[in-house]
Amino acid sequence: MPLLQTFAPYADESGLGYYRRLAAANSLWKWREIASLANVTNYKSSLFESPDFVASQLELEPQWTRMASQQDAASRALHRMHRQRYDAICPCCLTDEVYLRQHWEHAFITACPEHGCLLIEKCPACSNWLSPEREHIELCPCGHDLRTSPPTQAAPLHLWLSALLSKKESTAMLSPLKGVEPQALASLIKLLGQHADTHSEHREPERRFFLQTHASFDGDKPPWHP
Repeated sequence: MPLLQTFAPYADESGLGYYRRLAAANSLWKWREIASLANVTNYKSSLFESPDFVASQLELEPQWTRMASQQDAASRALHRMHRQRYDAICPCCLTDEVYLRQHWEHAFITACPEHGCLLIEKCPACSNWLSPEREHIELCPCGHDLRTSPPTQAAPLHLWLSALLSKKESTAMLSPLKGVEPQALASLIKLLGQHADTHSEHREPERRFFLQTHASFDGDKPPWHP
């Protein structure tokens, strides 16, 4: 069944985020209704396994659904570092354009290098985790508009690591850290190498403890500052 509202995914939009945005634009109840209209099973993987078939059913351009599948595959390749059980968003980015950036799905990306603020994982109004089942990307089920959430300045480590992992910044921003003990970087490399399951209640405190423990640098300038 064709959709009334159709559009291409953004270049850095997450695969599922694209279908969630399509669902919201067409007043559908989440991505599951998109799957139903596309005559595929009610599983996320079904939307990505046959992009050309989904495109033909919804009357979308095949390159759009193929791109969504490619983005989803890239996110799944993160394995245990793939943030799935809740969303993380930058309120400033959502103010610019309402869509889910793919790099937000990396569990160790905790800040927005563009706006210098921490990503939000819980609604500031109701303190609930941002469920990926939300009907509208910019709204919490409690009614709070996430775009109005006050941004919190991110520590330099959060910004440096997020820029490194998202590949959103120039190499100048990714210069060696200043004032950081080698042991801190060694601990980070070890933690990343273990592919910590950040969605388990045991691993999430481990990730947060590292970022909080090593969140400061000598001086006020970030490590990429000339």
